[in-house]
Amino acid sequence: MKMLVLQHNEVEGPALIQDWAEENDYDVFTVRPDMGARIDSIRSDQFDLLVIMGGGNSAEDSDSWLADERDLIHRAHAAHKPIFGVCLGAQQIALAFGGMISNVIVPEIGWFPVHASKQSPVEVPEELTVLHWHGQQFTLPPDAKRLFANDIDHNQGFMLGDNIIGLQFHFEMKAENMDALIDFDHDFISATDAPNQVQQTPSQISSVSIDGQNKMVLYQLLDSITK
Repeated sequence: MKMLVLQHNEVEGPALIQDWAEENDYDVFTVRPDMGARIDSIRSDQFDLLVIMGGGNSAEDSDSWLADERDLIHRAHAAHKPIFGVCLGAQQIALAFGGMISNVIVPEIGWFPVHASKQSPVEVPEELTVLHWHGQQFTLPPDAKRLFANDIDHNQGFMLGDNIIGLQFHFEMKAENMDALIDFDHDFISATDAPNQVQQTPSQISSVSIDGQNKMVLYQLLDSITK
């Protein structure tokens, strides 16, 4: 089986998603549309699972590769392929299926809780502390079911049908990836002068130990759309 990963910068790779893929006998192929990789000719029969990662762009930017990604999402959906989106990837899925994208009042950056929604068709823990790294948010596409929410953003994750999941936050991040992410996005983190309820400092972010439960739930979600 083959997992196609659309990656948008050097530091937001599949990480734990790749670990899951290797444990489940997927060959992983990563492409960089933001660096000019052509995806408009990729056929849905060339992969078994589509994963769209995060990145610094807005899904509503005018770059042609963003529209090409949404076209690929539609082709994958038409072929009943499972699709998993993280942050920008989730926003791309939401926009592709009729959701809307907007700026948040203050970027949500750091480790904050999310709560499982009563709408969730997947049984997950009631509360999890997860990594947030976003300045935009999505509305749920029509017919999508909310998976996660918190007091800041009621739409932290959704499931569409039985084979598409989009998450605003990052279950996939590993401890060894955090320093590179913080360095890469230092200007984004430093956009405000002081930490607040939705933004932590680099030292606060790096001091948090990633909960092994996040890996368990990530694997559970990936299992739910692929098996």
